[in-house]
This record gives sequence, structure tokens and C-alpha cells, in this order.
Amino acid sequence: MSLAALIVLVLALAGVLGLKAWRGQEAEEARGAAANAGRQAAETALSYDYRTLDKSFAAARATMTPEFAGKFDETAKVAGELATKTKATVRAEVREVGVRDGDANRVTLIIFVNQTTTSTITQGKPRVDLNRTRFTMVRNGSRWLVQEIAGL
Repeated sequence: MSLAALIVLVLALAGVLGLKAWRGQEAEEARGAAANAGRQAAETALSYDYRTLDKSFAAARATMTPEFAGKFDETAKVAGELATKTKATVRAEVREVGVRDGDANRVTLIIFVNQTTTSTITQGKPRVDLNRTRFTMVRNGSRWLVQEIAGL
């Protein structure tokens, strides 16, 4: 093998390895950004107050893709009716966020969230539910939006 061919081979290999490292760094940064956005989205989407349901649900929809926001509206309608009937307030507090998998454009998170509910059902005493949820986050320009929420 000639020296020129060896140099071309080494440069090509270095280029491939450099591209792989750059993509790995890009994916790592995406996972961190998606985890931060998922934390905020979980606290927003999983909290509501019967006195300000429209405001609570609008804030939640703002963290979601349009497709998922449509699905959310179906659930929010039922939850809103029950919340109004029982005078419920729910405050979600994210305890931990873990990245299950992901790349530069799509990240799956496992989110541990405590939801504190006060309502006529709880007789005014706060009840804390410890939940684990799976959030799928997708990149939309410079923002990360919720594409799916699923219980575990």
C-alpha cells in the first residue's frame, strides 16, 4: 500500500470517528435538554386546579405536540368535570427524571412524580400519589414537546 493510500485511509477513518463522536455529543445534549423540558412539562401537565381549569389545561397543551394535545383534551374534559364536581386541586412535583433512551430528535424519559390531591373526596386533607410515567419527547425546532405520556 502506498503512503498516499494509507494517508487517505487514515483521514477517512478519522472523519468517520469524528462524525460518530459529534453525533454522540449531539444526542447527549439532546437527552439533557429533553429531560429538563420533560420535568417542566410533567409538573405542568399533571397539575390542575378546579377553579382555573382552562388556564391549567392551556398551559399543559403548550408543552405538547398538536397531535398529543388533541388526545390530552379528551382526557382533560373528563378530568375537568370530575375536578369541578369534587373541587379538586392537583399539584405535581417531579422527584426524578431518568433518560431511558434517545437521540438528537426523540427522547424517552421515565419520570417519578408525586401528585398531591386535595378535594371533597379526600375531605380536604392532601393525598399524595407516587407515580411513575413515561414521557416521549420530540424536538420541534429549538423546543422539546411531549408526544406521549404513558403510565408504568
